[in-house]
Amino acid sequence: MASGQGVKELENLGIWRRAYELALQVYEETASVPVVEPELQAQLRRAAGAVGGHIADGFGRYSRAEYLRALHQARGALMETRHYLHLARALDYLPAEVAGRLLDATMRLNGELHRTVTALRDRSAAVPPSEPGRRASAVDN
Repeated sequence: MASGQGVKELENLGIWRRAYELALQVYEETASVPVVEPELQAQLRRAAGAVGGHIADGFGRYSRAEYLRALHQARGALMETRHYLHLARALDYLPAEVAGRLLDATMRLNGELHRTVTALRDRSAAVPPSEPGRRASAVDN
């Protein structure tokens, strides 16, 4: 696949596993969000689930550029998750300690996404543009 790290199965990809675990934590912790605010619960769960979904989608692609694009989308979903966590905390739908723990997890995952994107970009820059079959893309720059 596009990961280029020798990982053959999605389930062995560390960044995906951590995104999956974050989504599970969000689902578990939001089970107690008041029924009067089902939309906030749904938006938070959707955003958290989308992080791993984008990583999985990119991992399944055959081009580094598509994988990078999917990782950027995953980061966007991660930032959306952070937004809804802040909102849930401010509205007292999540206890401060729970929101803090989940926000810490998003910060760690954000750092890992950044390092992965940087490593993939660095590898892309090392590939000569004249390589047969290689097409330049905006993600490569």
